[in-house]
Amino acid sequence: MFKNNKVTSEIESYLLGFLYADGSITGKIKDKYYTLSISLQQKDKVFLNKILDIFNKDMNKNYKLKYQRSTKSFKIDICSISLNDQLIALGIAPRKTYEKDSFVFDNVPNKFKTHFIRGLFDGDGTICQGKDKKFRAGIVSMNMPLLVHIREYLISNGIDVPKLLLEKDKYCRMNFSGNGRVRNFLSKIYKNSNLYLDRKKDLFISMPPKFKKYNYKGISINHKDDRWKSEIYANKDDQKRWLGLHSTERDALNIYNKNAILLNKPIQIWHGASNVN
Repeated sequence: MFKNNKVTSEIESYLLGFLYADGSITGKIKDKYYTLSISLQQKDKVFLNKILDIFNKDMNKNYKLKYQRSTKSFKIDICSISLNDQLIALGIAPRKTYEKDSFVFDNVPNKFKTHFIRGLFDGDGTICQGKDKKFRAGIVSMNMPLLVHIREYLISNGIDVPKLLLEKDKYCRMNFSGNGRVRNFLSKIYKNSNLYLDRKKDLFISMPPKFKKYNYKGISINHKDDRWKSEIYANKDDQKRWLGLHSTERDALNIYNKNAILLNKPIQIWHGASNVN
C-alpha cells in the first residue's frame, strides 16, 4: 500500500484522507517513526475493523483492536517504519501537526480525489438533520489551504460550495446547508465508493428524494401574494422577460405558451398542478 509514495486506488485515496483527519504517527527510533494509530468511538468498531483488515491483508499481519476503557473507544496500532515513511512523504505529518498547504491533496490523482474527500469527511466531517428537517454537512480543518483547494476542485466539478468560514482564527469550515447542496456534495463523494463510515452514509441515504417543485419552466409562485408568475427567455443570452402575475398556475402557463409561440419556442402541455405547499 502507498508503494513508491503514490496513491493508486480508491482505497489508498480514502485512507489517506481519513488518516489525515484521524490518524496519528508516533513512536520514534532515531529519526524514524514506527507507529500508526487510529482511535474511534465504540459505535464505530465495525468500521475500524474494516480498516484493520485492509492493513492486515496488505501487510500480511494480524493486528488486533484494542479497547480503551477510560475513553470507551477502540484503537489500532500498526508498527511499520516503511508505511509511516510513505504516509509522511504523502503529507501525513507526525504527531498531529499540520502544514498549512494542500500538499496531501495534491498528491492524489484527480480520478481519486473524491475518495480522499470522503475519507477526510468521515474523519473531520459532520452530517445532521436540523429541527427544520433540512440537512447540513461540512468539513472542519486547521489547514485552510487544504479546504481552499478541495473547494476549488469541487466547484470545477459542478458542485456549489459556499465560501469557507474561519473560526477563532484557527479552524476553517466548509459548510453545506439545505438538502440540495448537501445531496449534491454527498452524491459526488459517495459515487463509486466501496469504503465509508456507514453511519454517515446511512444519514445521506435517509435524505428525502429530490423532487421537482414546479412542473413548468418559467412558472413559479410569488409567495408575497400567492399568485403565479410567468417568465420566459427570448434566447440564451437574453434576460428573462416578465409576463406578469396570474391567479392560477394554469393561467400563468397559458400566457407563457402565447409568448412561446411568438418567440418560436416550444409550448408546454398542462399535466396537473405543481407540488407546492
